[in-house]
Amino acid sequence: MVDLKNLAAEIHEAAVKRGFWDIEDAEEKHLAKMISELGEAVQADRAGVMYEIERDGAKPEGVVAELADFVMMALDYAAQIDAMDSVMEGRNESERADAFVASNYKEIGSVETISGIYAAAPAYKLVLAVAADTAEALGPLGTREDLFKVLGVGMHLISAWCKGRGYDLWEVIREKMAYNESRPALHGRKY
Repeated sequence: MVDLKNLAAEIHEAAVKRGFWDIEDAEEKHLAKMISELGEAVQADRAGVMYEIERDGAKPEGVVAELADFVMMALDYAAQIDAMDSVMEGRNESERADAFVASNYKEIGSVETISGIYAAAPAYKLVLAVAADTAEALGPLGTREDLFKVLGVGMHLISAWCKGRGYDLWEVIREKMAYNESRPALHGRKY
């Protein structure tokens, strides 16, 4: 099972190393980029690309890769929030992926339970659900802790959807992280 707290720390360390947290308005730009990853997942779905890597060492592409980018950015953001410790407290490693969801969201069910439900859902419906919840948490009444909880739910749903489609989200994240190691500061972009 995935230790999300350690994975978040590892992802955050890589993002800091690449300069993503040294830019002006880093938090706001990070959240905007996170939302844009959901849009990229829809574009990959429109193109009919679920997941592919053209050759060894190439950039992973497709719906699953873009959802992995969203989850990586959510974990990177979560590494900044003290609430991660309280959500993870008392959980053993085998419980952490499901336990990332705050207690008031437990009715969503385990990854195994909802994988079957989400396996049949189109990618755009998954993205719409995650984006709508995230946008609401980013609104004027939302707090960082609210956003953290919503991101936990989103990651939970994405993990279940990927599993239902036959993809291991956490393996794809590792592939994305390996690819990102070869990229320049800010991945060659302005922010």
